[in-house]
Amino acid sequence: MIKFIVANWKLHPVTAQEAETLFKSVLGGVKGVKNVDVAVCPPAIFLPLLNQIKAKKIVLGAQNLFWEEKGAYTGEISGPMLRQFGCRYAIVGHSERKQYFYETDETINLKLKAAFKAGLKAVLCAGESDRGASEKEVAQILETQIQNALAGIPKGRLADLTIAYEPVWAIGTGLTVSPDDALKAKLFIKKVLMNLYDRPSAERVRILYGGSVNSKNIFDFVQILDGALVGGASVDAAEFVKIVKIASLA
Repeated sequence: MIKFIVANWKLHPVTAQEAETLFKSVLGGVKGVKNVDVAVCPPAIFLPLLNQIKAKKIVLGAQNLFWEEKGAYTGEISGPMLRQFGCRYAIVGHSERKQYFYETDETINLKLKAAFKAGLKAVLCAGESDRGASEKEVAQILETQIQNALAGIPKGRLADLTIAYEPVWAIGTGLTVSPDDALKAKLFIKKVLMNLYDRPSAERVRILYGGSVNSKNIFDFVQILDGALVGGASVDAAEFVKIVKIASLA
């Protein structure tokens, strides 16, 4: 399975010029790199600008979307709106959306359905908050989050689904899970998918790792997982390019 590296720029950078410079730097750096898919998810306001840049190696994604296509929902952006500006992926259920904007399993499920309806592929985030959680507790959390997120999602949609195992306590802290624990999470997620659907459907889903990913630890994770959801390191063009190049060798 081809590795998948997703850049989540979060609320960076501040200006359109900075966004364009960052995007072009990454694009130039990954040119010619094979055996890895790359998606960049900037703040939505920059999507029209970046969509004008020819970037065969990089696809654009959104950090969020709303579950309705239109209506009286001040401040929201829908899947069809995102598609107009070249967006092909949407991150759904990121831990920061849960923490700061109180997203629930129910709203995550609605957003996942909306993404698929709009023709977007989805990167679904799931993971525990407590660093001290036991293996059994992590498994229970992952199972609950994934089952609830996929409620009513037909197995045919799994071809457009990626799941990012995202231990919340590792995000932005410089801490990571061990590769062994990441592998256990991947295998368990696959088990959950097989129980919900079937083995062939589950095998289509790429499992990424997210949480303080950088060029020093990425190889350990891409050896056993299918890629990474990269946060802080993705707004450093040189660092992100290193991550992509290392992933291409796994």
